[in-house]
Amino acid sequence: MKRITIAAITFLFWLTASAQWEWQNPLSHGNAMNDVTFINENEGWAAGGSVIMHTLDGGNTWETQFHTDSIITRICFTDSEQGWAVGYFQTEVTSGGIIWYTSDGGDTWEEQYHISSTYLNSVTFIDQDNGWAVGDIILHTNDGGDTWQTQSVVTGLRSVYFANENYGWA
Repeated sequence: MKRITIAAITFLFWLTASAQWEWQNPLSHGNAMNDVTFINENEGWAAGGSVIMHTLDGGNTWETQFHTDSIITRICFTDSEQGWAVGYFQTEVTSGGIIWYTSDGGDTWEEQYHISSTYLNSVTFIDQDNGWAVGDIILHTNDGGDTWQTQSVVTGLRSVYFANENYGWA
């Protein structure tokens, strides 16, 4: 009897816990989303496939802000205006990583940096100047991405996070 009661309680807990999720992006854009970031409870961005999408109402509605021929893997914003996205491109001749930047909340994006023969999988910034991008390389900027320096050549880093200038994990 105890096992049945425990099983029933567990099932009801599972049913209640899973009911808290709801689909918020009904748009059919054909892209698998790779990342999402919010700067507050209402404003956020989602990135994946070849698009970056933006919401101002907590995810109830989304609009496509950016479309590219490349693959976008991660996105990072330090405030409502400045953001970076990373990904990779492939052509018949070459492939490599790309870093895009926006200074107007995602209304326009520009290619800030590209590197041949390695993909970029993740990006993080601790403020508007200091950031890192990783893939098969660790790149660092201390001027908002105007210049990027190689810190290390590695294999297969998928994600990066820094708590401050001295402490980070990849």
